[in-house]
Amino acid sequence: MSTYLSKSLFMKGLQCEKALWLTKHEPDLKPLPSSFQQARFDEGHAVGNLAKTCFENGIDIAQKASTFTQRLSLTQTLLSAARSTLFEATVSYMGVLVMADILIPNGYSGGWTLIEVKSATSEKAVFLDDIAVQYWVLTRSGIRISKVELWVVNSNYERKGPIDPVVFFKRMDVTQSIRQRQKGLYEQVQHFRTVLKTKTRPEVAIGPQCFSPYDCDFMNVCWANLPENSVFELAGLHRDKKFEWFEKGITTVAEVPTQGLPLFQQIQINAENEDHGVRVNQPELQQFLAQLHYPLACIDFEGFQMALPPFDGLKPYQQVPFLVSMHIQHSPDEAPVHIEKMVSFGEDPRYLIAEVVAKNIPKNACVVAYSAAYEKSVLHQLAQLFPQFSEPLLQAAQSVIDLMTPFQKGFVYSKKMRGKLSIKSVVPAFVEGLSYADLVIADGEMAVLAYSQLATEANEAQKKELERQLRDYCTRDTYAMMQLIQALQKLGVQQP
Repeated sequence: MSTYLSKSLFMKGLQCEKALWLTKHEPDLKPLPSSFQQARFDEGHAVGNLAKTCFENGIDIAQKASTFTQRLSLTQTLLSAARSTLFEATVSYMGVLVMADILIPNGYSGGWTLIEVKSATSEKAVFLDDIAVQYWVLTRSGIRISKVELWVVNSNYERKGPIDPVVFFKRMDVTQSIRQRQKGLYEQVQHFRTVLKTKTRPEVAIGPQCFSPYDCDFMNVCWANLPENSVFELAGLHRDKKFEWFEKGITTVAEVPTQGLPLFQQIQINAENEDHGVRVNQPELQQFLAQLHYPLACIDFEGFQMALPPFDGLKPYQQVPFLVSMHIQHSPDEAPVHIEKMVSFGEDPRYLIAEVVAKNIPKNACVVAYSAAYEKSVLHQLAQLFPQFSEPLLQAAQSVIDLMTPFQKGFVYSKKMRGKLSIKSVVPAFVEGLSYADLVIADGEMAVLAYSQLATEANEAQKKELERQLRDYCTRDTYAMMQLIQALQKLGVQQP
């Protein structure tokens, strides 16, 4: 087995030696990236390509040569000339191969500036580790690196016309940090080579490294034998505490000692040890229900966020609502009315979404959302963006009641929730016969991906089907809220 290390393999080894070994020896155990993960990878590439536009006449090694051997040779030739900015410069040392995002010749001063581009909005330790191994390979190959920069997305950038790459990026000089990280890299490389030479999997117990700095690709291997309702399903506590219990032999939620734990966790544990597994705090629930009044408006937005803002007035990763669903009930005796709006992909949806909400939400309505921070944020943003709609939108934002509250605070708890608070977990626990299992699109990530697929879908029938699936998902959320309110009213024996 080859002990060749790419930069990504080296980073894998820093996280977990077992993951490094599995990547090389049993790669078929690694699941393919989900469509959503692939979309994130593609977005990272788009940000990297934008950074390249900051430099005229740069040479992209990956486009000029197809194999790694050819790229190594071409890189050496161009480095020797030291006249052109290089993209994806490919260099190998001691079997470690790296491809530098950007290398800029420093002219008369000599040497090169190494630039690493990330689609995140801030510096992270893992980024510095990533750059450190590149610096190690480059400098030990005889390339003088006089400066190192990390470019991240400037979260304060606001698009006005075509994206300006010069101000889109926040540029940080990390030269000193990278040089300080050089100690021990030689030994680390040698150690990883030794790991790869072994014929059996390294024995590495599950631990915090499974999630840091990223979720491991081999969770399906190492976590497969956990018991049902394992201790890691206990809600709201730091993962390190759960590992502490696990290492002591406490492997399920039911076994966790309740002493000293917050109320919600005590409720979850006690429910696991009770036959019925249902708890209702009548006074607290009734107090929550007393806030509700008619007209009652359940609202849900679906939105997307992109590193490269697609419309003027947007910042990187700013949420853009493209679909809204409302179920409105004017009195207890009237059936709810459903109103929805979805805007075609590629069109700035904000005005049309703001308009449909402002024109249809009743004055002085009791607005209900589940995990309401997002809905409140969207309503405030739309009110600020469109002053003509500000009065009804701000009134709605100020009156929002979060339907997650009685579940989050333990006023009501069902064993069926398994400690989870998402509406997808709560609804089946309290509303008989209602769930999200029948939906093709069943979560927010799938919704964003389906919406983006509308941009490239040429088949009109398939396009209409995607739109229907999106509407079904968003509609299910607001319908489910109405049903949850009715279920809580029965439990609380009080009508709003």
